[in-house]
Order: sequence, then C-alpha cells, then structure tokens
Amino acid sequence: MREAEAAAWSPLTSLHLPVPKRIVTRGSLETSPFQDHAAALSNMLQSNGQPCILRSEPNLNHLTIVLSLADTKSKLGEILSTLTID
Repeated sequence: MREAEAAAWSPLTSLHLPVPKRIVTRGSLETSPFQDHAAALSNMLQSNGQPCILRSEPNLNHLTIVLSLADTKSKLGEILSTLTID
C-alpha cells in the first residue's frame, strides 16, 4: 500500500458522522504506530465534540482482537453485546 492509499483509507482523514457512542480500542500487544493511531483518532473525535471511549485490550493485537469481539465472555465482547441502536 502506498502512502497516498493509506492516507485515503485512514479514519483520521475520513468524515465521521455523529453517533451516540463511539469506542476506539486496540490491543495492548500492538506496535507504537497502532497505539498512536488509536490515540490520535480518539483525540480527534473528542476535539470535534463526538463522545469517544479509548480502550486497550490486554494481551491482544489487531488480529486476535477480532476473536475477542465474538466472545461474549471477554470484556470487549461483553461491551459489544450491550450496544443497542435506539
């Protein structure tokens, strides 16, 4: 992926419509660029007046975190299962 392609797909350069609740999370085993990107996204959203929770999931990375979302016994899966659309 070229730099221009990465920038075009980045949440930092995308339009974010208002939503009631936004959660930005990343695994604690991620590299610094992943950690920095999540923090930057959370900061950007909050500075634009959009509520955002920034989380770090213990012992996960960007691949294993997906499995956590599907497991209602995990903290992240539990959070996902309680989200509703009003």
